[in-house]
Amino acid sequence: MKKEIENLTLRALIGVAAALLIVGAMGLITEAQMNRTFIEQASGLKGGEVVMTVDGESVTAEEYLYTTAYAAQSLSYYGITDLNAELGEGMTAADFVAQQAKEQVVASAALRAWAEEKDVQLSSEDRIALHEQKEAYGGEAAFQQTLKMVGVTEELFDSLMTQDMLYNHLYEIYCGKDGAQRPSEADLEILAGEHKLVSAYVLVMDAAAEGAKEKMEDYAARLAEAENKEEQFTAFAAELQCDSAVQTFDCCHSSPVNDALMELEVNGVSGVVEAEGALYVLVRAELDLDTVAYVNFSEAYNLRVSEAVVEEKESVMSKIDVADFYAKYTQLQQNAMASMAQG
Repeated sequence: MKKEIENLTLRALIGVAAALLIVGAMGLITEAQMNRTFIEQASGLKGGEVVMTVDGESVTAEEYLYTTAYAAQSLSYYGITDLNAELGEGMTAADFVAQQAKEQVVASAALRAWAEEKDVQLSSEDRIALHEQKEAYGGEAAFQQTLKMVGVTEELFDSLMTQDMLYNHLYEIYCGKDGAQRPSEADLEILAGEHKLVSAYVLVMDAAAEGAKEKMEDYAARLAEAENKEEQFTAFAAELQCDSAVQTFDCCHSSPVNDALMELEVNGVSGVVEAEGALYVLVRAELDLDTVAYVNFSEAYNLRVSEAVVEEKESVMSKIDVADFYAKYTQLQQNAMASMAQG
């Protein structure tokens, strides 16, 4: 079962496409500007300089600084635009942005290193999707122009855009039915026991709704009597417009719902459980082993990131003043926007 990507690794991917599209609309730039990207002009560094390695995987200045700019832009959504501002406990906004950028690039590089270790290759479908992403900028010339303006080489663009593809391939290796690294059913059941993972069908209703408790009690009683509980649940879920899919809960922490689930056998039906303004009726299901496999994969990935060997190039990193870089980078973009607007 395909899961949403939850880790830091792919956060910046949402922003890179939007940023490139915005800049792509700016029109032509001068030959002099094209020789040095805005990232290089603002930082004084060459884009290909290595700022750190992560498990042997290189992180270039352009990757780190692009990620830095994205983190700073994200911070501005919370009203913080002065990167010299103090956030408390001796940390400035620039310090926070640098920390976020480092976490991002470390997670991204760790993913690439893991994919290389597992000999993960892009499929023909992946390459077609990547080509279509580039074509969306209006053709090769417009695409290359956009890369120059943003300060991202095509190599980095490819890396950023294909990381979710690498993640998906790793997911299939660890979670797919025939995945080479998928644990055996017995091992998945052991893992589920360690994490107190329980799968269930869940009916939910606003406790404040008129007649809610009586209605949920009726559902619980009829589910308890039903021979085919899954079929009966699906009908009730449709009436309540609930999610009819099996859900898996981590019951390590006590809560009304978790406690009720732990008391049920498979196909057992709870009474009405009230929690945080909602009423629940639970039907314990067979353990969803795909979700357990995902938990195993997620833990393996998080461990890769947390234990990654990170070696910073101090001679390069020491030249980066985050606040100064971002101010110059955004000013260069604003100047170009104004120039294009004037024709």
